[in-house]
Parts: sequence; structure tokens; C-alpha cells
Amino acid sequence: MEITLMVKTEKYKVTLEEDAKVCDLQQAVAEAINADAGMQKIIFKGTTVSRFPGEFLSEYGMKNGSKLMVIPRENNIEEQRILQKMGEIETQASRTIDNVNVNLEQLDSVLKGFNETDRAVIFLDLKKNFVRLAETLMKQVETIDSITVDGEFQSAKLKRKTLVVKIQSYLDKCDASLEKIP
Repeated sequence: MEITLMVKTEKYKVTLEEDAKVCDLQQAVAEAINADAGMQKIIFKGTTVSRFPGEFLSEYGMKNGSKLMVIPRENNIEEQRILQKMGEIETQASRTIDNVNVNLEQLDSVLKGFNETDRAVIFLDLKKNFVRLAETLMKQVETIDSITVDGEFQSAKLKRKTLVVKIQSYLDKCDASLEKIP
């Protein structure tokens, strides 16, 4: 598929396979604008797709003729590496949070009286799930805490704080849910 890149006042065309991932796009963009891979912010229909290098372009609805805005980054290379690592952790955390939300819905359903016949089994499964999900979220917080962020890297510090707050709120939801289970 052919994609048009809008970089400041210039336009570039890149060709990618239909099943390409964001990381493939990042590499093609880097070659087109003569920059390091991953050192640009790539936006499609208001979504910063460059934050998710492992995702397929088709997941964002990109197709032949799509137009992307590319913002070259001027940040420190080390800060970009930290931000990229935190982006990967954020992707993992989002998947875990989705699982927490599914379990919260199931718990709410059981507490409202649905599934009366299997209630004990469902509660046991939910308890195990919430404990497992809380442990996963804690490991993600520990991974974030292990990343050293220089005091001058404002973007990385903000990203770190935002991510920890988000994960902590879901840890609290897991704890509250465990208390509701008889």
C-alpha cells in the first residue's frame, strides 16, 4: 500500500506491505526523511500510532492512499528510548486493564444476582483472576520504577507519573473487588 507522509511543509510517499506493522512504518518514515527510526511522532486520524510499534497498520484503518502527519522529534535519544520502553509497558498495562474491566463486569453481574447456580465457582475464578491481575499490575509498576529517568527529561517524567497513576487506580479496583467477593 502507498502512504503519503506530511512532514512540516513537505510530502513523501512510502510503500508498505498490506500486513505491515507500525515498526515497519517507522523504518520507512526514517528512511524517507533521513532520520533515526523511532525518532518521529506519527499521527493518523488523531491517534499517535508511533507509540505502538508492534501493532498492525490495519488495526488503525490505514489503507492505500492514507495520509499521515509526521513530526520529527528533537528530544534526547536517551529520553526517546525511555519513552519507547514506557510505551511498551503502557501497551502491556492496557491489556491487563482490559482484563480487569472484563472481570469487573462479570463480578458486577454475579453480585446483581445473575448466574446464581454457578455463583461459588464464579467467585472462586474471579478471586484468582483479580489476584493474578493485581500481581501483573504490580510487576508493571516495578518495571516502571526500575527505569532511571534523568531530571531533565520532562516528557519521560510525565509519562512515568501518568502511567503509574493509571496502573495504581486499577490496582485499587482489584483490591476493592476482592473485598466484595464473599
